[in-house]
Amino acid sequence: MKLYAGRGYQVTSFIAICQTAGLPEHIVRTHYRDESQVFLGVLDCVREYVIEPVIEKITKAPETAQEKLVAFVHGMSQVASTRADYLVFLILMQIELRNSEEEVQVKLMTLVGHLHRTVEGIIKLGWMRSRFRTDLKSAELTVMGMGTINGAMLEWYTRRDQIQGRELTRTLRLVLIRGLEDFITIQNVRSSREPAPGFYP
Repeated sequence: MKLYAGRGYQVTSFIAICQTAGLPEHIVRTHYRDESQVFLGVLDCVREYVIEPVIEKITKAPETAQEKLVAFVHGMSQVASTRADYLVFLILMQIELRNSEEEVQVKLMTLVGHLHRTVEGIIKLGWMRSRFRTDLKSAELTVMGMGTINGAMLEWYTRRDQIQGRELTRTLRLVLIRGLEDFITIQNVRSSREPAPGFYP
């Protein structure tokens, strides 16, 4: 995985993979036909250790858009703290393979698409319950949410000695929630619950 993240998929050869693993080529070929098969195996690990845990955390969260969005932030932060290399690999490979039509790109985008659809579902849930803003399209809001998380995770990965993971998670949670909230609607709801000014004997 570090080899792909460091060199890129296109220039990582099967021989380089074997050398990095410290295994003879003929032994590795008993399990994998070529470098694309190795890459598909790495994607299976990404699904198991990144995508599935985050989606499971979202699924188990209370049935409110805000709580599920918080679960998404916490899930991604937990992955970053325990499986940072997996997350960096996932982000970098999306960039490199965005225009590819190979099998590896199809599987990669299927994994990422599953997470994107889950996040977009959270935003649409917030729409329906008048908690998130509806003046912007859900697709663009999803991109902003995913982009904010991915960018923050990469920045934290390169500056872990300067940034506290707990504080970064709290900041991400507050920024995303406040940015998505339908402020006007929420203020109107709060105002309707407050007694009108005057004398109440």
